[in-house]
Amino acid sequence: MGELEPNHKQIEINRPHWSDRKPRGSKFQLDRNENYDTQLSNFLDDIFLPGLRASAIIQYPDIRGGYEALSRFTGIHSSRLFLTSGSELAIRHILETHRPVYKTLSICDPTFGMAEVYSNIWKYKLTRCKYRYNRKKKRFSVNYKPKQISYIASPDNPTGHVFDCDDLIDACETSKLVILDEAYQNFSPYTTEHLLDTYDNLYIIRTFSKCGGAAGLRIGYIISTKQNIQHLYQ
Repeated sequence: MGELEPNHKQIEINRPHWSDRKPRGSKFQLDRNENYDTQLSNFLDDIFLPGLRASAIIQYPDIRGGYEALSRFTGIHSSRLFLTSGSELAIRHILETHRPVYKTLSICDPTFGMAEVYSNIWKYKLTRCKYRYNRKKKRFSVNYKPKQISYIASPDNPTGHVFDCDDLIDACETSKLVILDEAYQNFSPYTTEHLLDTYDNLYIIRTFSKCGGAAGLRIGYIISTKQNIQHLYQ
């Protein structure tokens, strides 16, 4: 693929090999916000897993049924949804799809580390935007410089910072493309789907790994315009 060939050296530098990880046993990884709710565990053990059919393991998943269920759950038409294997692969898929056109990516510093990993894989020029205290608003904010693609996690990880709608509107109006990572959307006071009615350069990423407590199932999805979702299939 020439210029777009993945940079395997960067993968080795930025993402640890599985053999470097220590055995976890039965411990929860709280730094990754795994759900250790005992009631959830009991429900899965006593009700969900015993009713799981063998066909769910033997057969390939019913993608149509998955999209229909996700559409009912979100209240969003299936043509505006794109299922992914966890939210981090949603980031990768968007960056990979748009790399032939865009070459620069802005991220908060600090933020979710996989945004930088996939930026390195697809050889984006990375700009880190520092958090600063805004005396007028009496809160921390990030001054995003106009770039081609802006990645924003809200609430952010690891800072917990929540970007309000004005922040997101500014990003949409100053960037060619905005990737809004809402892995922790359930802990935000803001809703953002309505921004897609005005800004067709916005991708919203969500997951069932955090509040949903289903990290092991690796279920994420993208919300955007019908045209953007179609572009992800190309």
